[in-house]
Amino acid sequence: MANQTITNESAESRKKELDEFQRKLKHAQASQPQYVTCKFLFDAAKKRNLWLFDPQTKRWFSPEEFFGLYNKYPVNDKIFQRVEIKDPVEGLQAGHQQLTSIQNRLEIFGKKVIEYYAGRP
Repeated sequence: MANQTITNESAESRKKELDEFQRKLKHAQASQPQYVTCKFLFDAAKKRNLWLFDPQTKRWFSPEEFFGLYNKYPVNDKIFQRVEIKDPVEGLQAGHQQLTSIQNRLEIFGKKVIEYYAGRP
């Protein structure tokens, strides 16, 4: 039980730290976009063991992948103002929720089709 409490406290502390970091990043992206470069985002994500997420395309990038794709882009490219640095587990959880939702809807639709044709000659 004590070990679980430590784990929960650690997770809560990490969440608060990440929320604060994301708030500061959004502020920097809005107020000082010239400093939010590909290298800056790469370093920030790598240092915190996080990934980069583009909400426009709904695509996740490891820090190295992001740097490889975007390091030649101009500093003022819109990608650097919209990308978010997040825990990739969030993406896994969201994907799982979407799959569960799709599976549930498919099961409901399948039952509806079977019931429809079951009563027909």
